[in-house]
Amino acid sequence: MLTATDLERVAHLANLETIEAFGRTVDDRAVDDGAAGRWRTTSARFVPGASPYCTLLLESDAAQQRLCRVEVFETAQPVLLPVERSRADPLLGWVRVTPFPHDPMLPTLARVIERAQPARIVRYRALKRCTLRGTLAGRDCFIKVFPDEQGAVIHRDSEALWAASARGAVAFRVAEPIRYERDERAVWQGVIHGEPIIEALYGSEGIAMARRIGAACGSLPRSSLSPAMRFDWSVQMDRSRRYARTLERYDAGLAAQAGALLDTLAATYDQRPHRPEPRPIHGAPHAHQWLDCGDALGLVDFDRFSIGDPELDAATFIGELDYERRTMVPVPTLVDAFLDAYQHAVGPLDPALLRAYRAHKHLAKALRSVRALRTDSVRRAARALERARGLLAQP
Repeated sequence: MLTATDLERVAHLANLETIEAFGRTVDDRAVDDGAAGRWRTTSARFVPGASPYCTLLLESDAAQQRLCRVEVFETAQPVLLPVERSRADPLLGWVRVTPFPHDPMLPTLARVIERAQPARIVRYRALKRCTLRGTLAGRDCFIKVFPDEQGAVIHRDSEALWAASARGAVAFRVAEPIRYERDERAVWQGVIHGEPIIEALYGSEGIAMARRIGAACGSLPRSSLSPAMRFDWSVQMDRSRRYARTLERYDAGLAAQAGALLDTLAATYDQRPHRPEPRPIHGAPHAHQWLDCGDALGLVDFDRFSIGDPELDAATFIGELDYERRTMVPVPTLVDAFLDAYQHAVGPLDPALLRAYRAHKHLAKALRSVRALRTDSVRRAARALERARGLLAQP
């Protein structure tokens, strides 16, 4: 459970001066020459009782992109890489700072970056994967580096998606698969040229854009594609049970809320009158995955491309809208527009299953909230769980 010491540590780790001090430990240039820039936190996870109990990713705003990983432990830890810097801290315990691209789970990362020059990090999930934008033989491309052979599966599915898009079997564009490098564990893909749909979706064109996305997204379950992965209800429940177990580390009230929510979700699924066959789905088609290419939409990031329930894709898109506050159009109106077009493509959705998948999304939101470096994290997580409960209470 979160203690007073934990909350003191959270406040300290969120402090800008603390972040700047961490960043300086890996910067070999003079602090006052301006070349290093200012450091900021791009992601953070605080999990009491874990080892490390906090992991942060920092990035400098200098012209030359610089990142580092910070791990915080209760006790002293061995040095795993020569470039690491570690020290004891009277409040935090033991701090270990590792400059990017040194990552023991992604040993080929530095080689891929050198090959893709000029390269820029788009998203880095330490020890899990890294997405870069770079060049290959003068061609603009995206590269994803993995710690295992997951990239091989993604590349094979991407080839099938590319062919389906080319013949009009799906109503959106996808990135052209270039190659999979087994020795690098890296997937190389082309670039979809288009503009993010965010401003249009949350602006005066929101209803029309929501309909376009619904129609495009709905073409995928209608296709005959057969992705290698499976993400059905049982996989979702296993994932949510892990989320609930993690919530137990923070607060007894959160644990009780999450446990009751899981019981209701299981009962909701068991009471369904029929279970249609799962179909191909994107797995995470939220608004930030879509591009407006003018005459068509583009869809990116098929890392979760799988066989599953269309309700999951619909719930993912809607679940992100639940937390938006800047739209000129009421969120329920956007939801209705998306669902109308989506169901026109895939057929009627199961309303109870759709609400259940949306509730899973709020459970995931609760976990993200409680792991954040905020002293009100428990309250924010409880609010997300209450939203999930409210969804399942609807007739």
